[in-house]
Amino acid sequence: MKRKINLIITILAGIFFVLLLVKDFFPDISIDRTILIYGLLACVLLSILTWPEKSEAEKASHLGKIASVSALFLLIFMLVLFGGESESGVGHPLMWLIGLGVIIVAVSNWIADRK
Repeated sequence: MKRKINLIITILAGIFFVLLLVKDFFPDISIDRTILIYGLLACVLLSILTWPEKSEAEKASHLGKIASVSALFLLIFMLVLFGGESESGVGHPLMWLIGLGVIIVAVSNWIADRK
């Protein structure tokens, strides 16, 4: 039960995070940034309280990192394609390099754990 609640809270946190990114790239959208930030913070705190056992979390950590970083960069790429421009510098080239590094390390760790 605790794992399902954590999954729901994590999905809600992801939705708040995506909406914050959309608001950053398209500031004219009428979404209140304060509500999104408080919602995201509440989800993070609730997620910490409902975190599953360590062994369960470790199993999904490598694939979770790969999937979440890939999805983040795909979202940013799509927001740029739609004509958005980040107010906070989210699309900086250094961020792309760091994300690529995270993906490479996560894939190599995942491959090493499978052996």
